[in-house]
Amino acid sequence: MSAQSLFSKLNRIRLTSLVIDSQTALHYISLSLLAVIAFLIRILPARYGIYINEFDPYFQYYATKVIISGIEEKGLLGLFEFFNHKIELTWYPYGVDMGEKYYFGVPYFGAFTYLFLKALGLPVSLYDVAVFMPPVIGVITTLIVYKIAERYVQSRYVAMIGALFFTTAFSVLARSDLGWYDTDGLGMTFLVGSIYFFIRGIESSKPSFKALYGVLAGIFTGLLGATWGAHQYPYLAVAIFVIMAVILDLDVKNIEVLYFPFFAVSTIMLLSVPTNGLSYLVGAVAIIQYLAALILLIRNVVDIKVFTGHLSRIIGLGVFGMIGLIFAVGLLPDVGLKSRQIITVLPFLKEAFVVATTVQEQAGSTFLVFYRDLHVIIPFAIGGFVIVAKRWRDPKYLYLLILSASAAYVANSFVRLSIIFDVFAAVLAAIALKELMSYLVSNLKKGDTNYRIVVFTFVTLFILLSSSMIYLFSIVPMSRTTVSLISHGSPIAQERVSYDWIEALEWIRNNVAPDEVIASWWDYGYWISFIGERKSLADNGTLNATRIKELAEMFMTTDEDKAIEMLKEMGADYVLVYIGVAPVAPDNNDLVMLAGFGEDGKFVAIAKIAGVNSSEFINEDGQGPRLTDAFWETFLGRLIPYEYQSTQPVGAFSVDVYVYSPKYPEAWNLESLEGEKLVMVFRSSDPAPGEVVIYKIVDSQESE
Repeated sequence: MSAQSLFSKLNRIRLTSLVIDSQTALHYISLSLLAVIAFLIRILPARYGIYINEFDPYFQYYATKVIISGIEEKGLLGLFEFFNHKIELTWYPYGVDMGEKYYFGVPYFGAFTYLFLKALGLPVSLYDVAVFMPPVIGVITTLIVYKIAERYVQSRYVAMIGALFFTTAFSVLARSDLGWYDTDGLGMTFLVGSIYFFIRGIESSKPSFKALYGVLAGIFTGLLGATWGAHQYPYLAVAIFVIMAVILDLDVKNIEVLYFPFFAVSTIMLLSVPTNGLSYLVGAVAIIQYLAALILLIRNVVDIKVFTGHLSRIIGLGVFGMIGLIFAVGLLPDVGLKSRQIITVLPFLKEAFVVATTVQEQAGSTFLVFYRDLHVIIPFAIGGFVIVAKRWRDPKYLYLLILSASAAYVANSFVRLSIIFDVFAAVLAAIALKELMSYLVSNLKKGDTNYRIVVFTFVTLFILLSSSMIYLFSIVPMSRTTVSLISHGSPIAQERVSYDWIEALEWIRNNVAPDEVIASWWDYGYWISFIGERKSLADNGTLNATRIKELAEMFMTTDEDKAIEMLKEMGADYVLVYIGVAPVAPDNNDLVMLAGFGEDGKFVAIAKIAGVNSSEFINEDGQGPRLTDAFWETFLGRLIPYEYQSTQPVGAFSVDVYVYSPKYPEAWNLESLEGEKLVMVFRSSDPAPGEVVIYKIVDSQESE
């Protein structure tokens, strides 16, 4: 070989290495950019302050403090403090055994994260961990979704586009943003981790790797079972996949090696979670899993195609199985499912679980919810589903078909679960996008210059449309939305910070005695107990439907004496109401409208739970005020210290205008409590939308 030819060969090798290094560098730069975008969007609410968000995360924070205190006081024995702790602040006088009623995944994950960072010498507080852990977890979830998409599209960059759409979906952002220290944020990581490893197991041809992936998928499913109520979803999806793969006679090599390690590991871990009880041993979910295991075992003894050789038989088996499932879930007294899980699978049973259906996040989805999350990728997601359906004989695609179809179904009946469907919508969209681009590029290679124009136009329009939609539906709402504690869910002027609740909770902490109890609608129970540090009658866990109904009946009765007597029987010393008042004009706080985001709107759900027809409280004919006299005659109506004045045009609309007019005396204007039943002891002062009012229940002996 001549020196010139040797030099030429070395130069080509060097050039090839350079190209490979450049591609690898570009890949990691793009992936890092995806992670940075995912993180930055999630911390946009920080512009209003660093707070834990919403209601439930305050329980998780409280539980984490219990674990940390236990470890600091008792050492390793303190690790079990979560399971030994009884919460005395909620559901007075019963309290709650924390280990029996709540998932422990988030508190332990947060506690271990805090202790690890502290061991490294980093100056972080537990509150910092609770606030900033959700965005970090959101980034990790995004990267796993990217890996799932990559398994199907075999293109790193198209997979990144799919992951970008997932991470910017508003439902996903809202459950993993700054301060969302709750079950579904961390649970989504375990959910997609379980799915990713099971997909790898389906793909793998080596039995040892198949078993390993089955174990890993089972571990992530078990961790999900300790964290979030959606743990039955991946568990059932695997069982249904196995049943269908066998019935349809798909070529899944060594499926037993993948399935049984998953089944064993996940079941053992799920059974070890106290809140799950024995549902994975004797419940409806367990029965379906047993059926999958049985079919696999039978397949090794007889030719299963003898029974499933015709399409009519497959359809018959499916219909029979569905009827059996409906019977088990709908009619049997105990199938190991909670009310929200039952109505998710069988939405026609919603009326049997009134409390569950009045929770906003458990309402059904609408097209607007799907459009808000998916916008420009909706046609791609539909196209991807069609492509996947055509490839159903490939086990990997059958699994995705089961996941995406079932996720769309449950998301339609339970709006909170739209975040699960967003995973598969993003993957389906990536599949369709890859197929379309491959089609255009293949025609481009034929030398037809028209396709150059088509490809350029398509890519340009897609980038412009997608980026504008992400900005409109994700970045803008996140940048303008404050956390609940300083916006309390107000749909009016989200950018306007209100300190009503902070003021009210501080007053409770400083003025209500530790042994006194506050009655309110259950929405505010966690705040009263874990921020105000005082006892409440009900909280956001909605663990006691009987107590919630008693509160609803108390608020909706027209008999004032009966309402006060009910409060005393429940042990209440104070009653708190939150009203969605908003100034009619920015420069006049004396004239207000009732915007409906407090009890002035929640009364519809309260009345439903109390068994009262709420239509009698609403004037539907447009003549006069929206709220009728019947509403103001209820005990709740009396607690709202406002009186209708007139209906006035405000811009293009007409609104009911109210003025402050309390029905009960104000404590600061009284010299004596004699003869009083209720006395207003607190009224928040922030003029921003919303108002918290607290009344003291005057004991007859005290008034004397």
